[in-house]
Amino acid sequence: MAEAKPGETLILSWTPNGHLNNAKPTKVDILYYAEPGKEFGTYGEAQSAPKAATLDFATNANCKKPEDAGHPCTGQLKVPDNLKPGNTYSFVWFWHFNSNGAEEYTTCFDIKIV
Repeated sequence: MAEAKPGETLILSWTPNGHLNNAKPTKVDILYYAEPGKEFGTYGEAQSAPKAATLDFATNANCKKPEDAGHPCTGQLKVPDNLKPGNTYSFVWFWHFNSNGAEEYTTCFDIKIV
């Protein structure tokens, strides 16, 4: 689990897996549950959650070797200032794979605020 201070910037990394799209980049929203210790239980909860960041999934700007599907891309997440030290908060990586909303991918991670 990551540990961070409120307002600190974290670098996230992921592999593009062949989904480089400079012409029309897909987006990733980093959402979080504003109440410590809570986890997202439904799609609707994630959709109404506060947004900590929006990142391009894979472009030449954030992928150092875009031709290599296994080389990491990166993006910055500023930890929300309103999170209280001593608590753990749940975040969701929400990737909008295409613009019509037919495919979306998620994964969760926690950050302990120190």
